[in-house]
Amino acid sequence: MRSGTRSSRTTFACWLCPLLLIALTCLAHWRIHLSLTSLDYARSHPRIDDFGDSREAGSYSTPHAAARKALTERSVTADAEQSQQPTIFVSVAAYRDDECKDTISDLFSTALFPGRIQVGVCQQVRLSDELCWNTTMRRSRQVRIATIPYFAGKGPCHARYVASTLYQGEDFYLQIDSHMRFGVSWDQHLIDMVVNSSDQRAVFSHYPHDVPQMTSGLAVGNNVPRMCDAYFDNATGFPFFKTVQQNMQPGDHRPAAFTAAGLLFARADVLAEVPFDPELDLVFIGEEILYSARLWTHGWNMYTPDRNICWHHYNRSTRPNVWGDIPGWYERQAQGNSRVRYMLGLQPDPPAGQALASLDYYGMGFKRTLNDFWQYAGLDVARRKTWTREKFCP
Repeated sequence: MRSGTRSSRTTFACWLCPLLLIALTCLAHWRIHLSLTSLDYARSHPRIDDFGDSREAGSYSTPHAAARKALTERSVTADAEQSQQPTIFVSVAAYRDDECKDTISDLFSTALFPGRIQVGVCQQVRLSDELCWNTTMRRSRQVRIATIPYFAGKGPCHARYVASTLYQGEDFYLQIDSHMRFGVSWDQHLIDMVVNSSDQRAVFSHYPHDVPQMTSGLAVGNNVPRMCDAYFDNATGFPFFKTVQQNMQPGDHRPAAFTAAGLLFARADVLAEVPFDPELDLVFIGEEILYSARLWTHGWNMYTPDRNICWHHYNRSTRPNVWGDIPGWYERQAQGNSRVRYMLGLQPDPPAGQALASLDYYGMGFKRTLNDFWQYAGLDVARRKTWTREKFCP
């Protein structure tokens, strides 16, 4: 009798364990489905209240508080005028960034015409991370989200590529990072720069001031960082950029040698002519020099913004990053850097296993040569010498 009971219990346990495993698996999938369903529901049923600013009081204050309040009060009027305004697509690449939501909130709350802004976000997150977008945002219909599990992240270049696929025909393209703050009427100032430059192929870009400098005279005044200095990174051999602060006035359209990934503005035609490369796995330092060269050889002209449009939070050493989360990142980055070197003519042979058609498609343009770009930018890549500063910021 006891033998039969023991056998029954053993059989029951054999059935119970797989059932528990299936239940736990279903629960995990249900959490993911619930999260995505909540996003879809909130996107279709946005709240009518304005942005709730979750920042602590005084954490990122600006000297434009009165103007910011006035913009908020006229948001309904601004939206009514939206149909008469050129539109802007804003690309945001985010990796487990708890500042992303505040960045998008500030983007809308400081715009002169927030109704013309459409945001495309590639967020790389864990289930426990705060998302870039949530139901407290009034303008949920203006935010398009692509979500990638953090362990599948491939670095900033791939995230910018994914974000660019969310573009839907807007007039202008703005690329930013996910930890930034903006000046009042940033949208109109950027459009005015392109229009007043009389250059249909103008690209305005630079390294903005740091967020803590928002209230200082250095950043609020006319001192604008210009990307007009460079040195060669010892580890990768890529040119790395430095800024020189110069006094700028509205209407100053000073040529720039390079573009920055964290602030780049141009007519949206640039997305079709110089598309983002999805194969730059975990590339960091090589991202900006490669895109600068591609833009220039495709016939686009680089300029420094004539005023401080936004501020960037640079000191983020304690925040999550792909180098701390993803095993084997160094080997993957080495492969991505090899792709960059080949495209820049810094190595003769293409990376193993990469299609030449892809390397050509995401490579240089035919309006100007790569050698002409090196000369224009003041770079001697063979001897690793630069004269960029003497040429652009004498």
